[in-house]
Amino acid sequence: MRRKSPDDVSPKRYRQVTFLLTPIHVLVMHASSLLLPVLVALAIVATSCSSVDDCLKGITVQNTSVTLETGLCFGNCPVYSGTILGDGNIMYDGRRFTEREGVYVGSISRAKLCELVTLLRQTNLEDLRSETIENVPDAPISELRIVHLGKVRSFKWNMRTPEPLKPIVRFLTQNTHENQDLRAMGK
Repeated sequence: MRRKSPDDVSPKRYRQVTFLLTPIHVLVMHASSLLLPVLVALAIVATSCSSVDDCLKGITVQNTSVTLETGLCFGNCPVYSGTILGDGNIMYDGRRFTEREGVYVGSISRAKLCELVTLLRQTNLEDLRSETIENVPDAPISELRIVHLGKVRSFKWNMRTPEPLKPIVRFLTQNTHENQDLRAMGK
């Protein structure tokens, strides 16, 4: 049971304080609660230029490239090859059942290249099986060939992309096969 103290009695060492909040005070308090996330985002953006340079340190066209090749099936499976080099250049070769057939070229930004290099670093490539081929005759075989800092790894599968490789394959597909900004070679 709770006791109720008399209204006129309060400890002598405390004095009553009344807070009046005007709409302006509330607005300032609300804005200050949004200020911290905005400052954090600005700090990330401000440091991103140097972090891209740090990310790409040691990455060259000679020691880094990623290639995705898709194979034939009995139906209309798209057959193509897409490569992103360590300098950000892209080469795409649409062979069959693709929206664009022929060789196309282009490039990605340094920030996008850093995104790819980060994916390569985050994926533990050494521990992955190099082949995941199931006994399904019509399933097209896909191959991912990664050269990262001079180390070469190749992965093949036919039914399901191995889970750890999915982000890399998605990145490659978006920036080669689905990239509408690429131009036909020689044009």
